[in-house]
Amino acid sequence: MASAADDSDIHLPIWPPGFVTLTLEEVKAKCVSAFPESRTRRKLLADLELVVQRLKAFGVSGELWIDGSFVTAKLDPADLDFILVAEADQYDSSPELRPLIDGLTEPTES
Repeated sequence: MASAADDSDIHLPIWPPGFVTLTLEEVKAKCVSAFPESRTRRKLLADLELVVQRLKAFGVSGELWIDGSFVTAKLDPADLDFILVAEADQYDSSPELRPLIDGLTEPTES
C-alpha cells in the first residue's frame, strides 16, 4: 500500500494527454498566472521566453514541446522540460547554429 508521502509527487496534468497547440501567452496563463503562489513558475517561463527569443534571433523555426511537472498542477516545479522540433536542414546546413540548438546557448565564437 502506498503511503501519503508517495502521493505528494503525483500532480494532475493541466491539459488532457496528447498534443495541444498554444502560444506562449496561453502557456503563461495556464502554467504561471494560474499559480500566483508559485515561487518557480514565473522564472521558468522567463527562461523559456529567452530561449524562444534566441532561436528567433538566429532564424530557427520549429515547435517547442513542453512536458514534465511544469505542465502539471505542481505548485513549484524545479524545471521546465521541452524539446525543440525543427527541420533537420536548419541544423545540418548551419554549423554556426549547432551550439545554439544543441545547448540553447549563444553560439561560440570561431
